[in-house]
Amino acid sequence: MSKWAAKMYCEIKDQGYPGSDQAIVRFIAQFRKGKDRARTFKQVDLSKETAFQVPPKRFPTALQISHWMTSTKEQRLDWQNDYLTRLCQVDLLIAQTFKLIQGFTTMLREQRGEQLDEWLKQVDGQGVPELMSFSQGWDRAPMCVVCQEGKI
Repeated sequence: MSKWAAKMYCEIKDQGYPGSDQAIVRFIAQFRKGKDRARTFKQVDLSKETAFQVPPKRFPTALQISHWMTSTKEQRLDWQNDYLTRLCQVDLLIAQTFKLIQGFTTMLREQRGEQLDEWLKQVDGQGVPELMSFSQGWDRAPMCVVCQEGKI
């Protein structure tokens, strides 16, 4: 038995190990098998191990895209921003809708209630049907949001 195995055996025996020293010798022998060989490291495919975000294999749903449109650029992943950019390049109506939604959510985040009338005029001017019905609802609905000092 090597001096390291004997030392380890004495230490764990003092801690209450009831077994023989042969278990320790077998345990240490596994580390000595490649004693005279140079150590090699496991080869790893870095493309699988790096921490980057891979876009999903299926197309995002309309609900997911609408969520991306209401969030800030910093809150979205890079591939989500790229996807939105390509989507806006392909369809002008989507690009207009995205710009209007970003304007509205920014107005809400920054509490700029004085800009609501201007935003509603932009919606009416752009002609996005879904947003037009939203803006017309502001005219018909009782004022649910109290605008004090220009804040929504």
